[in-house]
Amino acid sequence: DTLRWTTWYARHLAPATTTAVVERLLKPMWGAQPDARLIDDAMKEIERYTPVLDQQLAGRDWVTGAFSIADISIGVGIEAGAAANIDWSGYKHVTAWFNRLRERPSWKA
Repeated sequence: DTLRWTTWYARHLAPATTTAVVERLLKPMWGAQPDARLIDDAMKEIERYTPVLDQQLAGRDWVTGAFSIADISIGVGIEAGAAANIDWSGYKHVTAWFNRLRERPSWKA
C-alpha cells in the first residue's frame, strides 16, 4: 500500500502542487511573472485529486493505516502547497492528518 500511495502522489497530486508552488511562490521570489493559466490548470488537478486522498484518510490516522514514507512524501507536498496558499481546509481528513503529521517530533526537527 505504501508503494501504491507514494506512486499515486507522484503521478497525480505532486505535479499540480509543484506547479502551484513554482508559479505562486517561487516565480515571484525570482522576480518572474506567474502564469495564471498554469495556476488554474494546477488548481483543477488539485481539486480533482485531493478528494481521493481525503477519502483514503477517512477513518485512518495515516495514509496506509500505519505511519509510513507515504505520509512523509505526501506531507511534504501538502506543506509546500500551503506555503503557496493552497487551501486544504475544505478537506477535513487531509487537514486532520496533516495536523497529526506536524505534531510528530521528527516533523518538527
